[in-house]
Amino acid sequence: MKKISILLIMIMCFTLISCDSGITTSLTKEEHVTQAMMNTFSSGSVDMTADMEMGIGFETLMDTLSRGEFGSAETTLLSNLGFNINYKIKSDLDQGAFDYKINYLIDYKDKALMDTNLFFNLKRFGFSVDNFYDGTFVFDFDKIIELLLEQENMEVLAEIDYSKYFNIILSEMKAYEVNGQDAEMSILYDHFRETLSEGVQDEMTFVKEGKEVTEDVLVYDYKFDIAKIMNLYVAYFESAQNDESVKEFYKDLINKLLDEAIESGDYELVEIDLLELEALRQTVNQDFDTYWDEFFDSFLSEFNTLQDDVSYQELQEVYDYFHVKIYIGHNDVLKCVTLDMDHPEVELNAKYTINAIGDDVEITYDEDKFIHVLDYIDFETPMIVNEEEAEKILKDAAFSAIDELQNGQGFSALFKDLGQFENEYGLGVMGLNVALNQAKSSLEQMNIVEMINENLSYMGYDDSYEETYEEEVLPELEKIVFLTIDDSETADIIRGAAEGQGIDFDVYKLENEDNQAVLEKLYVDGVNMVFIEDRRLKEAAMAIGELYEDFKIVALFSEGEDYFPFNMAALEVYDEEPAFAAGYVAALSSETGKIGFVYGQDDYKTRNIAYGFRSGAAYADESVEVVSFMADSDDNESIAKDIAEQAQNDGVDILYHDAGNIGNTLVDLSGDYDYMMISNSEYGINNENTLMTHFFDLNVVVNNIIENYNYGYFEPYYYVSLGSNEMVFSRSQLSDDVHEKLLLLIEDVTYGSLYIEPYYED
Repeated sequence: MKKISILLIMIMCFTLISCDSGITTSLTKEEHVTQAMMNTFSSGSVDMTADMEMGIGFETLMDTLSRGEFGSAETTLLSNLGFNINYKIKSDLDQGAFDYKINYLIDYKDKALMDTNLFFNLKRFGFSVDNFYDGTFVFDFDKIIELLLEQENMEVLAEIDYSKYFNIILSEMKAYEVNGQDAEMSILYDHFRETLSEGVQDEMTFVKEGKEVTEDVLVYDYKFDIAKIMNLYVAYFESAQNDESVKEFYKDLINKLLDEAIESGDYELVEIDLLELEALRQTVNQDFDTYWDEFFDSFLSEFNTLQDDVSYQELQEVYDYFHVKIYIGHNDVLKCVTLDMDHPEVELNAKYTINAIGDDVEITYDEDKFIHVLDYIDFETPMIVNEEEAEKILKDAAFSAIDELQNGQGFSALFKDLGQFENEYGLGVMGLNVALNQAKSSLEQMNIVEMINENLSYMGYDDSYEETYEEEVLPELEKIVFLTIDDSETADIIRGAAEGQGIDFDVYKLENEDNQAVLEKLYVDGVNMVFIEDRRLKEAAMAIGELYEDFKIVALFSEGEDYFPFNMAALEVYDEEPAFAAGYVAALSSETGKIGFVYGQDDYKTRNIAYGFRSGAAYADESVEVVSFMADSDDNESIAKDIAEQAQNDGVDILYHDAGNIGNTLVDLSGDYDYMMISNSEYGINNENTLMTHFFDLNVVVNNIIENYNYGYFEPYYYVSLGSNEMVFSRSQLSDDVHEKLLLLIEDVTYGSLYIEPYYED
């Protein structure tokens, strides 16, 4: 009987163990993955590791490095590189605690090349490269704040209790979290319902506390679909825009922060006018809905434009090679996400493993290795202080880094494999060890701190520099003259800018006089600044500029890369950029597919504008034809009529010009012929047949030059580009669609994502 009982107990245990195998859930696939994400990340504390390996094909290498033929040795070498990133975040907003630590490890054949650690918390920021130096360089925020508050006019900031504003934000966030998750969950459900496969039982082995552990997981395949991901973002923002609770959250938050600033009197410490704050609060309460909708409508409009972009659609061709798997363990927690790419030319394997969440996340620091950098810098001077200790740290770090390069296992393996390419690519690997030994020898004899302090002193922080600087302060700007040969409307622009800033102004019109002698007389008579716009005065201006360093001359014309004395400023307009925009607009607006450019002269400036116009047209639509017209006559009306008739006969429906008065006449004639104009001046800005005008506002340029002088500096060049405040665009008859695309183009050029190349002479 006893044996039977034992046998029954064993059978029951075996049955229970068998029943417990695998992951079971009553949730749908979309509910399960969403819940796992919430469970994993909602605590605010997570420990995650990313392992990445990459293989690159021969063709990809050739495209990237432009080296010609490659063999397997090159690709194998790159494939031996590995990347491992470990993220740790531990936060408790209730307690005002936050820690972030990240480790980047780049290895070669599993041996470290660069083992970098960065950390950030509410007290300090620090970094180390562990295989190069056994120390962590740390910047203490308390010390930084202390140094800031020592600066002039900053001491009042120390009187503000910032924690109360932080607590207001936290309390509002907690109140929102109670009500704000339902809509987010619903959006994720919709997304995952379409992009996830059904879960499959599997096992996963990972390292926990130094030991390999195998656990059951449920695995979902995720379809990487760029359109669905974009739609997910759109759904989030549309949901936020239409969710009254979200809107009220931000409205209440702003009001409570404003109330605290007003009631506590903090606004007085930072010299903000009470009436301005009251007006802001009134605007929030009365017009918040309008600004809210304008913000989201603008953002969603740009986002929808991106969705229509061909480049985004082409991305899907790459994403089709992605295979993403989501692993969920017991307690509905994410265990791992893998991303594999099997493109014919690029192989990528990435594995993101969740090591711990919540209270199980541990972030530790070895404070014995902390080197508090700010303890070694005197910002008043500035100089390196605690010189002996600083010298030891810097030398130890330098010697340790050299030792790693010479003897580190990762670098030894890498340099050995690079040796086979020594002659082919001229890498200099064989001589590296000799160079490093020479560096060590030099370091032994060098006083690093003394060298740094000498350089700081040389850069101009010593007393002698301050005295020199005071001697070079610009004299007060008392009188400005516009020197001209012909009558010009520019005189009125400069007069308005000068007299508006309380500076005497006069116009001097030359009549068969020695230009250089006149300039010299103006200087002797006490004129501080002269403006010229006629290139015939350039030679005399440059000669006088060389003689009198405190005599400032401003040339209101572009001269490319010509040399100017440092006390002479030239207006440098990137003509190709607005011309590019004009060509872009013309190509998008043309109904016939033919647009025209009217040459005034055949010089570099006009060729540069024509090149920009053609490039802009091709950027918009390569099928659009650009027809050239030459205005080679002094008879403005006659030549303009000939061009207008020829354009009409050739089917050209949009003209752009750099032809001065002839171009203006073409604007006037546009109503009699079947074409629209794009003008590069204010002329025709209100003409019903003007598609668009662009021009640089000389008034802004002149005002800025004078203001800059009064602030104490005078630059040799004044640049005007497509996105400058001085460059003005008037849309005139431009359609809403093309106008919106023009604004995006200007933004791309301004922020550097699009470079417009100038014309180069052969």
